[in-house]
Amino acid sequence: MKSEVVSGRYAQALFAWAEDQSLSDSVRVAIGMYQQYRFPSFCCLLKNPVVPLQKKIEWVERMFEGERLLPPFIRMLIRKGRVEYLDEIFRLYVALYLAKQNVLSGKLRVAYPLEVELFVRLQKKLEKEVGQKMVLTVIHDPTLLGGFVFSTDTLLLDASLLGQLCAIAKRWTRLGAVSP
Repeated sequence: MKSEVVSGRYAQALFAWAEDQSLSDSVRVAIGMYQQYRFPSFCCLLKNPVVPLQKKIEWVERMFEGERLLPPFIRMLIRKGRVEYLDEIFRLYVALYLAKQNVLSGKLRVAYPLEVELFVRLQKKLEKEVGQKMVLTVIHDPTLLGGFVFSTDTLLLDASLLGQLCAIAKRWTRLGAVSP
C-alpha cells in the first residue's frame, strides 16, 4: 500500500512537471521506449548500493539521452533512495497521461498473433463498444485456444474459445444436477 502511495505521488509530480514544461508527450514516448526495451535488472542496478552514484547517473543519462526531464527526475529518485519505485511511477505516469488525453488503457489477450489489419478493426469495434479511444496492450495467451479476452479496470469481455467451452461445461453441470 505504501509503495502505491509513494509511486502515485512521484508520478503525479512528474506529470505536473512535464505538463508545466509542455513535455508530457516526449516524456510519455521516452517512458514507452524504456518500458519496451529496458533490460529487467535496470532498477536493480540503480538501487544497488555497491554501484557508485556517478555510474548510476551515467547509465540514466545514456538511457534517456536527449530527454530533458527524466534524467534529473531519476537522479532525484536515486539520491532519495526511491528508485525501486521507478517502474510503478512510469506505469502510473502513463495512466495519468492517457486519462488526460481521454484514452482508455486496455489489455487484449489473444490465442494467436493478430495481423495488423485485424487488430485495427478489432480495436475500432472495441472503441465503439466502450465509447472512448483506447490503447491496447496485446498479450499472446495460447491457453485461450481461439478468440480473445478484452479487459480494462472496469470491463471484461471474454470472446475466447476457452471461455465458451467453460460456459458450456457450466450449463451441462447445471443440467446434470437438475435432472433425475
